[in-house]
Amino acid sequence: MIKQDKSKTEQKNLHAGHRERMEKRFLATEKDNNSSFQNHELLEMLLSFSIPRRNTNETAHLLLSKFGSLRGVFETSYTSLQEVPGVGRRSALLIRLVSRIIHCYIEESEYDNRAIHLDQMHLILLYLHNLFFGYRMERMYMLLFDRSGALMETLMLAEGTGTFLRLDETQCVRQALSRGTSYVILAHNHPGGTADVSKEDIDTTLTLERAFRTVGITLLEHYIITEKDHTPILKSSNPSYTA
Repeated sequence: MIKQDKSKTEQKNLHAGHRERMEKRFLATEKDNNSSFQNHELLEMLLSFSIPRRNTNETAHLLLSKFGSLRGVFETSYTSLQEVPGVGRRSALLIRLVSRIIHCYIEESEYDNRAIHLDQMHLILLYLHNLFFGYRMERMYMLLFDRSGALMETLMLAEGTGTFLRLDETQCVRQALSRGTSYVILAHNHPGGTADVSKEDIDTTLTLERAFRTVGITLLEHYIITEKDHTPILKSSNPSYTA
């Protein structure tokens, strides 16, 4: 006769009951956008789809502790995720997949360009932070505004490898000019880094500012974006600068 380990069976049943309770609670709080759920609980539930037979609570806490925030988890590379105990290939893949879905959702539907205006800088900065969500490589975007200050279009100007970004400054100005732009805001990210301004950042920005000015376009600012911070390059290089 094969004897079952009673303690393991009870633990398994307790864990199954915990997941079922969480799922019911999640569905019951849909009307208030599941606001009662903490970040570690959301991550715990997500991991349950890739780790069906183990408690994922501890793994969720380890991920948040290592990467600092839920956003930090979703912006972390596939390889780095697997350095966390309990996170295997499928869990890392699931997190990276969800990260990409989030970014596509933001690009497609979270912001209507017509709702973003130059007199709402808080929305512009939020928009910029979300543009870079999930990217581990450097990118540069250009926001194009019409004469009234309404956002017309957002263009990706360049994408680098790691922390290196090569920009065609002449093409950048031509693209803005061809679209009848009056005002421009530039932004590039420092993945996993700080928003410190380098001499190269300042030199590139001042060169672009002069080039835009010669064709009647105003470069309002060039921002460095990180996960939790941003720095205006023109303002940093010249505190008295006003566009």
